[in-house]
Amino acid sequence: MKRLTIPADFLVHHPMHMYRHAVMKHQNVEYTMTVKMESHKEDPDRTNHINVFGEWREFATACRFDYEKMIRFRYMYLLNDVVGPAMEQIPVFHLC
Repeated sequence: MKRLTIPADFLVHHPMHMYRHAVMKHQNVEYTMTVKMESHKEDPDRTNHINVFGEWREFATACRFDYEKMIRFRYMYLLNDVVGPAMEQIPVFHLC
């Protein structure tokens, strides 16, 4: 699996569509993933959900998660990072 879908009800309080990347952490394992917004098909101005793309299988293996493990994540904080000439804010999540 290469993607995690974050439902729209989470986005009400955490506007993930504003970010291009997210950091996923578990103990000392840390992966940077790509964030992409999916719009509602009938109403393109409405956010349907956010997909977080990355090497989820590799991340789960590094964390020693079982194959059937349900991943739970919690928003921790925003990380300020310099990407090229611009400053980018990256949300950090802890997975358990």
